[in-house]
Amino acid sequence: MIDAEVDRLRRLRGSALQLRAVARALGSRRSIKDEEGLLHQGRCAAWRVARTATGRLRAHPNFRYQKDAGVGTLLKNSVVAATAWLTATNRHRAMRGYGAHLKAVLRELDNARALTWAVELSDTFGRSQRELRALAAAVECETQNPSPDPAPRGALREAPRAAAGSPFLTI
Repeated sequence: MIDAEVDRLRRLRGSALQLRAVARALGSRRSIKDEEGLLHQGRCAAWRVARTATGRLRAHPNFRYQKDAGVGTLLKNSVVAATAWLTATNRHRAMRGYGAHLKAVLRELDNARALTWAVELSDTFGRSQRELRALAAAVECETQNPSPDPAPRGALREAPRAAAGSPFLTI
C-alpha cells in the first residue's frame, strides 16, 4: 500500500464515521421519525465501511499507517453531528442534510474503490457502494416528495369569508 492509498482510506474512514455520527444524532431527535429505517441503515453501512478501511490500515506493516481516527477527527464529527441536529427542524431538512453526507461518503468510496489494488477490498467496497447507492436513492426520493408540515401550534387560520351581499355572518 502506498501513501496515496493510505490517505484515501483515511479520508474514507473519516467521512464514514462522520456520516455515522450525523445519522446517530438525527435518529435521536424526536421530531424526525425514522419509520423506513434510513438513518439506521446508513449508520450501519457507514460503520461497515469504516471498519473495512480501518482493518486495511491496521494490516499495513508500517506502524505509522496503523493509527486509528484521532481525537481531532472525533471532535470534528461531534461538532458536525451537533450542527446537523440543531439545524434539522423537520424531517425534510434533516434528510437533505443526511443525503449530502451520504453523497460525500459515496464520492470517497468511489475514489477508494477505483484506485485500490487489492481485489478483496474492491469487492467489499463494491458491496458497500451498492448498499449506499440504494440508500441514497431512497433518501433522494424522500426529499423530492416532502410531506407538508402541519401548521404550528397557535397559528391563526384565516376564516372563510362570506360571499358579498350574504345576510350571514361568518364566525
